[in-house]
Amino acid sequence: MNTDLHFNIGDRYSIALLVFFITYFLFELSTLLLHLIGPKNLLHGLALSWGAVMVNGVRERLEIDCCMSYADWHLGGWLSSLLMFSLSTWYQRFEIQQRMALWYLINLFVSAFGNILAWAIVKPNGAHGIKGWRWIFIIEGAATIGIAIVGYFTVISFPDTMLPSGRRQGFTTHELEVVLDRIERDRSDSQPDKLTWAKIASRG
Repeated sequence: MNTDLHFNIGDRYSIALLVFFITYFLFELSTLLLHLIGPKNLLHGLALSWGAVMVNGVRERLEIDCCMSYADWHLGGWLSSLLMFSLSTWYQRFEIQQRMALWYLINLFVSAFGNILAWAIVKPNGAHGIKGWRWIFIIEGAATIGIAIVGYFTVISFPDTMLPSGRRQGFTTHELEVVLDRIERDRSDSQPDKLTWAKIASRG
């Protein structure tokens, strides 16, 4: 990979990392679209499109920079949208903290085996004329697409939108009312208020 993408020339590797973190921060603003588009469409749309980019594979250095930028959009959207906003519509603050801790614990566990998985994936080096490191992108991208498709049919909406829409998605009216009541008692924000520039400025 280092030879094919010429990361050994100048600061090319550092530039790829720089692109990643700058756009990661900017794309966290995609959370603002979550309530409008819905968690099912936004979150799994991000996962599906990211998987498609991965499967296409990376062949040139410019492509890895573009993929890193694209990854930021998805990671920023998933981390801030799924873990913070979506969970906050269902759970009280202490319960969210517990789930966030579990998320990072799982991340650490998975990261510990990441190199072993990559070592196994690069084994078909040269198969179908594809370098081993590119198989990492292709196989993990295909897995991401599969998970996104399954997840699309299992992710539920927000309790404050399920009640007025009449789409209970397996919940009873009483259960949804209990969820909203718990959040109202915990934070007094069970119903989303309208986002305005004045509110954004006041938080600056």
